[in-house]
Amino acid sequence: MNPLRSILLLSLFVLPVFLTGCVTTNERKQAVANVDLHWRTLNDKFMSTNGAKSFEMSRRQAFVTSMGALSSLGMIVVSQDIETGYLLASAPAPTPLSVSEWEVVVEAETDELRRIVVEEVGILGNLYRLDPTGKDIQASVLVRENGAGSQVQLSFRLLNKDTVGDPVRSQILPTAAKLGVEILDRV
Repeated sequence: MNPLRSILLLSLFVLPVFLTGCVTTNERKQAVANVDLHWRTLNDKFMSTNGAKSFEMSRRQAFVTSMGALSSLGMIVVSQDIETGYLLASAPAPTPLSVSEWEVVVEAETDELRRIVVEEVGILGNLYRLDPTGKDIQASVLVRENGAGSQVQLSFRLLNKDTVGDPVRSQILPTAAKLGVEILDRV
């Protein structure tokens, strides 16, 4: 093998490892916190106008229908209380999104993610990528009586698994929140 080619290939593997070591844990944590805050702001704004729907059915019917909708999307109901109207469902990310929907989210959100991370860690922030591995999507549903019908309020959060020592996000991507609401509207 050509020695120049060997050096080039080695540098492709060694240089990223060396450069990644230049970012401190505190800088990474701050970058993730900044991303989380930005996405929380966008998610709160979107969900405040789109996260609740009214239905002409009893609270009990809306509760059972919500459980069925979440289950049909591949989410597992992990907590339910019909008295309070609270449901919590969970699934490995990117569920309830399909692979093609996840690709749309990645395309829509990656540039903004990197812009925010670059502010904290510098040029290495351009290496950050969105990866659903090791994360669960949690959907919380609250069903309340609303006049003659019911109101179903939805929210999402991200649960990071296997995160020993790593910065942790709790917000799902804003595009994923929008798609999640659209998907549940279709069910």
